[in-house]
Amino acid sequence: MLTLTGTVVSMKHWVSSINFWVQQKKPQMRTVQILGITSILLFSMCKAPQKAQNENTETSSYLDKKEEPLLKGNPPKAMAQAIVYKTRSSYNNLVPVTLNEARNAIVSYPAPTDIYYKGELAKPTILANGYLLDNRGVNPNTAFLGISYEEYSKLSDITSEFLWQNIIDATPLVELYHCGNRADFSNEVDELNEIIHGGFKNCKKIAIPPTATLKL
Repeated sequence: MLTLTGTVVSMKHWVSSINFWVQQKKPQMRTVQILGITSILLFSMCKAPQKAQNENTETSSYLDKKEEPLLKGNPPKAMAQAIVYKTRSSYNNLVPVTLNEARNAIVSYPAPTDIYYKGELAKPTILANGYLLDNRGVNPNTAFLGISYEEYSKLSDITSEFLWQNIIDATPLVELYHCGNRADFSNEVDELNEIIHGGFKNCKKIAIPPTATLKL
């Protein structure tokens, strides 16, 4: 790194050499050459600290960037949501999977060990008027398999191709609501039934894709 002190010393040595050469020239030429040398000296002295300042700025900018800490262990689970839905047929004992937006491929399905909720098979909780409380992950792109929870829990080597061949309804939902966090309910079944009877006030109705033809 070039410093101001080093620049001045180097310039003095350079100017001394130039002055010896200038002394050999005519007086008229000396004035012009001295003015030129002085301008170069001043320009160089100003340029050197600017370079040092730029280097310091780049270093400071680099040091100011904080490295994001790496997450260790499993990330925290999202708070369970109260998802209430109704299907056009009875699929209470059947395992749901998630399709893509075009509904022509499976993008998410559970492992046999993931179909439990609080130690029990994650079948939906029955509510009033044919509505169900989701315990598995029902969403607008849900499809149901023709495989029961009991059967699914015993499967191994599951593939999306195998599950695709076992879809019985790719557009099973009639209504879908988000009614807040489950932790906010002291008695979720009774309170959700009251919400149902009250017309789902304070719940958000979730849009459901139009019925599509399943192409196997």
